[in-house]
Amino acid sequence: MKQLNVIVPYRNRESHLRRFVPALEKHLESKDIQFSISVVEQLNNKPFNRGKLLNIGYELSKDDADYFCFHDVDLIPDEVDYSYSEYPVHLATNLSKDNYSECWEYYFGGVTLFNKEDFETINGYSNEYWGWGFEDDDLLRRCVNFGLKVEEKEVKVPIFYGLGSVYFNGTSSYCSLIFGNKNLRSIFKKDFSILTTFLPDKVSYVDDVSGCIWSIPELGFHLLFSDKESVDLISTNTEGEKIVCQKIYRLIDRIPIFSVVSYDNKNSDLNFYINGELIGTIKIDLNKVDAQENMYLGIENPNGHPNKYFYKGQIFEHAIFDRKISNKEVNDLFFKRRGRSLTQSFNSYKSKNLCSYYDFNHYDGDTFFDLSKNNVENLNVDVISGVLNEDSYFTKRIVKKLPVRRKSKFLCLFHKTEGWVGKGWKQPETYINQKYYFNSGNEIDYVLNDGLSNLKYNIDSSKKLTKKSTLYKVSF
Repeated sequence: MKQLNVIVPYRNRESHLRRFVPALEKHLESKDIQFSISVVEQLNNKPFNRGKLLNIGYELSKDDADYFCFHDVDLIPDEVDYSYSEYPVHLATNLSKDNYSECWEYYFGGVTLFNKEDFETINGYSNEYWGWGFEDDDLLRRCVNFGLKVEEKEVKVPIFYGLGSVYFNGTSSYCSLIFGNKNLRSIFKKDFSILTTFLPDKVSYVDDVSGCIWSIPELGFHLLFSDKESVDLISTNTEGEKIVCQKIYRLIDRIPIFSVVSYDNKNSDLNFYINGELIGTIKIDLNKVDAQENMYLGIENPNGHPNKYFYKGQIFEHAIFDRKISNKEVNDLFFKRRGRSLTQSFNSYKSKNLCSYYDFNHYDGDTFFDLSKNNVENLNVDVISGVLNEDSYFTKRIVKKLPVRRKSKFLCLFHKTEGWVGKGWKQPETYINQKYYFNSGNEIDYVLNDGLSNLKYNIDSSKKLTKKSTLYKVSF
């Protein structure tokens, strides 16, 4: 008979632990499963690191078990099959706090079964997710990358920005921002910033070119997304030379891309940011260029190249400032914004000098309204053959690789709500986890260098809770 070890990450939930251990032991004994339980308690004052604790539990018990269950302490089994599986299986499918309704399809946390070979293959959990969130998403991605068994299913995809969106079809739709107002046109002779949040569809563009998220043709500025899954800022200097600043961005999951272009006129520095990270700086003098033409969304230039570089995907917001946005402001906007409108000042970010702002929630027919607080002429946006997306939380269905599930029921013990609360992540660490998740991408080298292979910890003490349950107190 296969031997099971249940690994429980733990800190500061004594009342949960007192209920959990006897309930789980009773359940496993009733199913005639050979088992042991390893509770791994984090002692330091650092943010809770669930993935690292589970890795430690595995290392402590791997020689004494054939398969493993990674189990949260607040989930009490009701109807659960903990028997051996030849591939990873997700068990936390139905929780009592949701009236035993099924959890979202791509959820891979709570309670998960792994055999020893598969867990070693993916190098365990990442050790780099501190606080709440994304370590389970990372685990699923590891399974997919290493070819472990998963399911393919069409699912609704959540968008976590609390914004509206406009969808561009990739063949005929685009927006035109009219620079008819002199004040707005003149900002490109001084300091300025352009902020855009967008989410491309994964497509193969014609002739290996890119879809244009936004463009100012007369400035030689283009923000593109290529079929190679990269975000490219392209600028043309006064000598007609193209300068490219590029960030690879894997569309494994459907999370919007937050981009900022910030120009320092005095130093001729153009800073390019993706998801709060400075990607690069371009040296370019814009004083010699006059932007009298429109700014376009979803197309490079309707009067230019025959291909026109149509963009396929969503744009959630677009803003222009007549000042540069600092590194600190960009960081706050991405990590600490929590659903705030750009018209709201907070932390280091100030909304003043916001010249135009479209959140695509405010529109009349095919005209979107400028939400900036400055007395700049309203720049109506014309959508040509566009598709308005009124359901901005669940935007569309895609085919996604999901964990294999064994339907189960768990009683969920009460605890304070974590994760997404209102219009933002509750913990600031979650924003950092989100950034790490998307920047780490799906490269195999990253997986091999972050997990069981680089795990470091100290065992401060251990004690028996019951005959089959052990509590390990660890620090790292």
